[in-house]
Amino acid sequence: MESEIGESASQLRDQAEAQQPAVALARPGRPAGRTRQRGISLSGLLVVLILVIFAAIFGFKLIPPYMQYLTIQKVLSATVADPGLKEASPEEFRKAYSRRAQVEGITAITAADLQIEKRGAAVEMSAGYSVKVPLAGNASICIDFVASSSAGD
Repeated sequence: MESEIGESASQLRDQAEAQQPAVALARPGRPAGRTRQRGISLSGLLVVLILVIFAAIFGFKLIPPYMQYLTIQKVLSATVADPGLKEASPEEFRKAYSRRAQVEGITAITAADLQIEKRGAAVEMSAGYSVKVPLAGNASICIDFVASSSAGD
């Protein structure tokens, strides 16, 4: 009789386990059926947005000096590569640069700031300058540029 009771109890237990729906196992200390939420919190999102906004503001303030540097580099390259200036004097190179700089709207350097070296048929033009970019309040960034171009033998 006792063995019959033990067998029927184990059969009842097996039937009860078979009838229970499959539920995700809960971690200790958490109610069954609840899962841990994932994702970014509102405060985390605000911190990320503030950092992205500051980076964008600084980027927008730093883009114009770099664009002007690229324009100066392009004008120097075009001036040195001009076939009409192969046998020109440094003063003629300065005049040619001034005309091109005026068309491009370059204000950072003038023709007087150019350093021109001629070695035979080879010509090298270069100019160094600094740009001070105000960021916020009394904080600013100073960027030093050196643009140069050479052509010839």
